[in-house]
Amino acid sequence: MTILVAIIVFGLLIIVHEFGHFIIAKFKGCRVLAFSIGFGPKLIKKRFGETEFSLSLIPFGGYVKLFGENEEDREKKDSFFMKPYSTKVLVIIGGALFNFIFAWCLYTIFYTFIGTKSIKTNLIAPPPENSPAQKAGIKEGDRIISCNGKEFESWEKFLAQIQKGEKLKISIERQKDTLLFEITPFFDEKKGIYETGLYPLIPPVAGEIVKNSPAFNAGIMEGDTFLSINGEKIIKWDDMVSIVETLAGKKVVLEVKRENKIINIEAVPEIHKIENKEVGKLGIYPPFKVEKHSFFGSMLLALLKIWDIIYRTFLVIGGLFIRKYPLSSLGGPILIGKMIGESARIGLDALISFVAFISTELAIINLLPIPALDGGQLTIFTIEKVIRRRLSKSVQMIIQAIGFGIIIAIAIFVTFLDIKRIFIK
Repeated sequence: MTILVAIIVFGLLIIVHEFGHFIIAKFKGCRVLAFSIGFGPKLIKKRFGETEFSLSLIPFGGYVKLFGENEEDREKKDSFFMKPYSTKVLVIIGGALFNFIFAWCLYTIFYTFIGTKSIKTNLIAPPPENSPAQKAGIKEGDRIISCNGKEFESWEKFLAQIQKGEKLKISIERQKDTLLFEITPFFDEKKGIYETGLYPLIPPVAGEIVKNSPAFNAGIMEGDTFLSINGEKIIKWDDMVSIVETLAGKKVVLEVKRENKIINIEAVPEIHKIENKEVGKLGIYPPFKVEKHSFFGSMLLALLKIWDIIYRTFLVIGGLFIRKYPLSSLGGPILIGKMIGESARIGLDALISFVAFISTELAIINLLPIPALDGGQLTIFTIEKVIRRRLSKSVQMIIQAIGFGIIIAIAIFVTFLDIKRIFIK
């Protein structure tokens, strides 16, 4: 199921991207000879007018072939390479533009009909042992007042601040005292994120129940308060998670308070493999507060979300060069496919959000000035515009060869990381 969903999602994103190139090329009067989803041998093909549409064997990619790409046609009147610079730029960025538009539409739907989830508390859960927060002296039940001089608004924004990897000055309320702590996040290579050991203290109340999960099948309902598991008392959400994770595949008895009644429910935590370790999951979300937005408000939030992804992506790219982030934090198609499957299993909301994120990342990556990517071709056209002449065939071949070499090297490297991360113990 995971493989099927991943192939469908990858295929959809490729169609959106290539359609962007296609429709803008047609709009600007360029001749389109081929539109292919996938590479390699053609499984299905059909000609409409001068364009051959095809579905090829290897699904991870696609292309739009324009008249003039063959060397013998490059100097002809209708050649794409003889078009004005503005036309070439629009056609080249068309794929990324449509990926951005697609992500914008998905995020707009998400914010309008699904809404944003937030945890309305500034209480801190017990910091893990030897974490920066624990070493600094922060304790369970402390309240975050501000971070780097800015008032605490939500855990989502606070955790985003942590991902900058910069030193944090956190103002804490403990009983009637206000204390100031300095914490430097560390990069967790296994999770691929910066950590401090600061997490919200969440009550043990069931939020959304994942459909067809052990909790769903056992009859647990949203709003149920967990009192104990196998007789072990539950005080906070993390207590429940830590107990359930150790009982993968084993029957548990949950003591639950529902309205004014106390009932016992039996369930078997599902086995999940995380970091080569089997952990139990019931399929219950914490008690998030859901806020839906107006359509026009959602359109604005979607734009801000995409801008935030772009900003953070370039922060990470820059961080890779200055070794702020290790190369082991990168992920490839195998990991993305796995995450698509997990998102689909969680629910439509998680899948929509993740597909929008991947569509945005696909647009960003394609616009990077690397030969063999759209951004590389755009760079070549810009250089030719500045020097007012075409680059020689030999120079272009060298540039393309270097580009393909870079792409293949990156693909092999991230695939190796994926295999090591997911399959190798």
